[in-house]
Amino acid sequence: MKDIEQLKSLWKSLFGDTEAFISLFFHEVVREENIRVLEEKGRILSALYMLPYPFRIWNQEVTASYISGAGTLPEAQGRGLMRRLLIDSFKEMERRQIPLSILIPAEPWLYGFYEKSGYVTVFAYNQQVYPPKEQRFVSATDRTSTSSVGYPPKEQRLGEDDLQCGEETLQCGENGLKQGEDALVMEQYSISDLGDSFLQESEEEGVRLGEDNLQEREDSLRYGKDGLQCGEDDLQYSENGLKYGEDAILSEKYSISDLGDSFLQKREDLMGACFSYFDQRLRERNACILHSYANFRTIVHDYAISDGKIWVALNNEHIPVGIIFTVPAGGSSFVAKELVADSEEVKEVLLRTALNHYHASSGIYRTVVLHASPTADFSTIAAAASIGTSEFVSNASSEEGQTIPFGMARIIDAYKVLSMWAAVNPERRMIIHLSDPLLTNNNGSYIIENGKCFKTTNNEGIQTERNYSFQKGIINKQSDTKTGGDGITGENAEDYAMSHLIEDTKDRGDGTPCNCHSKADNEAFEVLTMDIGQLAHFLIYPEHPFMSLMFD
Repeated sequence: MKDIEQLKSLWKSLFGDTEAFISLFFHEVVREENIRVLEEKGRILSALYMLPYPFRIWNQEVTASYISGAGTLPEAQGRGLMRRLLIDSFKEMERRQIPLSILIPAEPWLYGFYEKSGYVTVFAYNQQVYPPKEQRFVSATDRTSTSSVGYPPKEQRLGEDDLQCGEETLQCGENGLKQGEDALVMEQYSISDLGDSFLQESEEEGVRLGEDNLQEREDSLRYGKDGLQCGEDDLQYSENGLKYGEDAILSEKYSISDLGDSFLQKREDLMGACFSYFDQRLRERNACILHSYANFRTIVHDYAISDGKIWVALNNEHIPVGIIFTVPAGGSSFVAKELVADSEEVKEVLLRTALNHYHASSGIYRTVVLHASPTADFSTIAAAASIGTSEFVSNASSEEGQTIPFGMARIIDAYKVLSMWAAVNPERRMIIHLSDPLLTNNNGSYIIENGKCFKTTNNEGIQTERNYSFQKGIINKQSDTKTGGDGITGENAEDYAMSHLIEDTKDRGDGTPCNCHSKADNEAFEVLTMDIGQLAHFLIYPEHPFMSLMFD
């Protein structure tokens, strides 16, 4: 049995997390069989945790082992202990038939460290800023231009002495417009008591105020220079209440619920509905790490006892239509680590809720990188990776709209992963000569044809380089003397592919008829020679997989 208290102490000393989080991790997240440690005289020097997650890719679902909390005591570093632990964990994943390992390096330099064990960067996200630059309001002291975003031209505004709003802005009477901490809610169209100041009459294009009500004109409400300034699209009334425009705060169509509070109140009905909605939206992505219901509950628990916030938008039928997971960032800002929504309107509602809660001027949220073709050319991918992952990560921009490298993958079972890829790429005809110095079961040549993968272990004399400067040969019967990158001539390579295809098909013993092509078949084979990291980059990177809300 592992010494949990010693592991907690190691985690605390390495990562500095709160006692509440550490207790939650060891009680609800990790199981003892997924803890790997190296000890010396009863003292734990190095540890990591293998957390299983479902991974959906190529319209299929497999288990990926997420490496969490990998760390070594400072006085024991430099002895190769973590590399030994990683290799040990790879062997255990192999034994459990887990085909893939994933992780998120805590610092940029660690990308290079994990590359040495076969990991490669494949996960990424697009970083977006809210509100967008063109929608941000400038401060009152900076409003010198009549064309400033969010500030109506001078001729459309009321004078300085017209409608002035106090510190709390538009606080209205019992039957009027009420403003809470996070939202504006319209109860009725009449407003009683606007504060100490109100207008009896305004200019024809402006606002007409009676003693007990506010009448809206064509151009909506326009307020004084130092008050709340509303443009043509703001606070537009309708039969059903308030409808908001481009820079709206909230729509009356949705209610917002704090999911952390709901968890603490044990509202299992809402938790179940939110998980079902969240899981559905994740599965709509091209490639994504999924979460079980138990894991989802633990995530919500973590946010509930920390400074994070989770809000869910519910429609009029109390059905979830959007969820946002947020944490405060430095200064007046926040980061939305995950955001799913049925529409741009719902996304706006959730982001505005976070902006108001954190009293932030702006926030950051992450979106999925647009999908690339699953048959992307290998040389194109190679060129993108040629500068090195660690250098690329350290130089990555954090500006709005930039793609940020985020996580790495390591293939544990090459045959399983290649078989999944082949099934969705039946048109590809390839021979892949693969080397893996840490997991020798992956070594060999793989033949991809007709949506299936076949393997031979006859891989003698195959040379690979760590970068992507491999030779790619095309095998074609009409070009018998053309040489592949492995030194095999075209005719011999095709014979090689054919013979092993027949042999491996027979070896399977599953009664599947051989789908071998004939000598008259002039379609070409691609011949690739690569190592295990390059294979992950070739297969997984073009799918732009996304992961979020991981425990580390």
